[in-house]
Amino acid sequence: MAQFRSIQYLRGLAALLVVLFHATPREVGLAGEAGVDVFFVISGFVMWIATAGRSISPATFLYQRIVRVVPLYWLFTLLLAAAAFVAPQAFPRLVLTGERLLQSLAFIPHVEPHTGLILPLLVQGWTLNYEMFFYVLMALALFLPRAWRFAAVVGVIVALALTGTVAGRPGPLASVYLDSLLIEFAIGLAIGALATHGRLPGP
Repeated sequence: MAQFRSIQYLRGLAALLVVLFHATPREVGLAGEAGVDVFFVISGFVMWIATAGRSISPATFLYQRIVRVVPLYWLFTLLLAAAAFVAPQAFPRLVLTGERLLQSLAFIPHVEPHTGLILPLLVQGWTLNYEMFFYVLMALALFLPRAWRFAAVVGVIVALALTGTVAGRPGPLASVYLDSLLIEFAIGLAIGALATHGRLPGP
């Protein structure tokens, strides 16, 4: 896989933007929301670079993604659940149920009862619901001939986003899987495709 060191710098910038968003008053750190957008575009770029020109099975691809993300996320989710179970008074805004814990661990979008927002038990993990969905799309695309993969994944993402725009997004599953945020992964794929064909001006 080609190495793009500048992507690491961009990841660092995106992380700083996210920290800014969470560490400052909303009106001050609003620009930090862009950090998540940058991360999604980077994810699309990296997934294309990681699969283009390589013979990799869908199972291997998913395994490589899962071992990078899931263990640490599960660890902190379970630690949070254990702490909330032992000392619920310390987490007055956290609604802990067995169903919600399982949904969070399985990356199933669901409504957080206290706020009505679609959030997992570990709130910061909400982006992983999008990431995991994107990983599954990429894994399915690996069953296709290489020449079809880009058009297939981008086509599905655009179709889902358009469906959400036209038909609405009733329910937590539709709110995530028909969200226009998915377009950012497609943008990353497009940049990755340009990079692999040598059509970018530089790193």
